[in-house]
Amino acid sequence: MIRKIFALALILRLAVLPWTLPRYDWGRAYPDTLQYEATARSLRAGDGFAVGPRAKALRPPLYPLFLAVLQSAFGEGRAFALAVLLTQCVLGAVTAALAAALGGKWAGLAVAAHPELLLWPSLILSESLAILLVTAALWAAFRARTGVRPLRWALGAGALAGAAALTRASLLPLAILVGLWLAFALRPAAGLACLGAGLLVLMPWTVRNRLVLGAWVPATTSGGWDLYAQCRNGADGGPIPDTAWPKEVLTMGELEADRFLKRASLDWIRAHPGRMLSLTWVRIRRTWSPVPNDEEHRTPGILALSLAANLPLFALAAAALLWRRPETWRWTLALLPILLLTAVHAVFTGSVRYRAPALPALCILAASALAPRREAMP
Repeated sequence: MIRKIFALALILRLAVLPWTLPRYDWGRAYPDTLQYEATARSLRAGDGFAVGPRAKALRPPLYPLFLAVLQSAFGEGRAFALAVLLTQCVLGAVTAALAAALGGKWAGLAVAAHPELLLWPSLILSESLAILLVTAALWAAFRARTGVRPLRWALGAGALAGAAALTRASLLPLAILVGLWLAFALRPAAGLACLGAGLLVLMPWTVRNRLVLGAWVPATTSGGWDLYAQCRNGADGGPIPDTAWPKEVLTMGELEADRFLKRASLDWIRAHPGRMLSLTWVRIRRTWSPVPNDEEHRTPGILALSLAANLPLFALAAAALLWRRPETWRWTLALLPILLLTAVHAVFTGSVRYRAPALPALCILAASALAPRREAMP
């Protein structure tokens, strides 16, 4: 079954490429892509993980490193873009196989065919890698509880969760959550092994940032920028316009700008607690919207496809929580990235894009509503 789901997921992802390539200009539809490619180019030139002379830790390192490997082999033109997209199609197919191994046939099929998960491999963004690493971390954690050599699997889960944080900074607490799950589901030693492995994976990047920037930065220096986008006059839960940034930060150094924006954000929160609270719901709603938030993607066809895919998925996930109750360790594990990204984007910008790493977990949770109630769960 798992091999068939892998094959189906790969075929579907390859099938959408002829439509997405011209629509998204070979994966380069987002400004973030330019920063990832610039960082990969800097790596190949021997200048480290730099977006520019004043941005040396603006992006987590793993995805630019992935791009740098492919740039070295294929250059920077369309051959490189196609190599990235084809590789990401394979990553998406592996994700579907892992979801099937963790949540069963229906979870695997949902991940294989969900329109959003079909889209991300077509873009040169970190989503495909982050989605895979989060799902793999959950799978390894469950293997730790149900398989032999549990401590080795716990170490693997922590390492994968740490790698996910080095792909998307919003996933930084994942190793802690998975470690807590293992401590309760298995034993405290497994939780400590998971947490230790996650910290070990993060350590080289953190030490590098200390040496390069003079500060202990475990993920990125973009935290202040991300926080200010939502903690300012005019914030609406969505992306910040380029014209809304304070002019002072444009001439500041990387750490100075990050700290300035964090202070400005905290001052705004203290002055506007009610507005901050009201925006929390707006951001959560945007993150878990069943349809795209931006008008460009609200065509009748995309709206219909989004509703057809997401409304049943959300309803089944709610049913699993309300009626079945996620009594088994398998479904409580699936809740972790869902709750994590909901909490993170209750504070930071809300977007359907930012829920992507938790989408396979949502499919696994929804699939539990379809499992027979008499099914014996390990």
